[in-house]
Amino acid sequence: RVSRTRIQLKQTGGKLKKQSAKVIKTLAKKSGLKK
Repeated sequence: RVSRTRIQLKQTGGKLKKQSAKVIKTLAKKSGLKK
């Protein structure tokens, strides 16, 4: 059970990182336009 939960956490973490990266890129574009 522990190994399964760890794998799930890794998968969800990767998804969150990808989403956050997209958000950061969009924010950077918006801030660039503002500048």
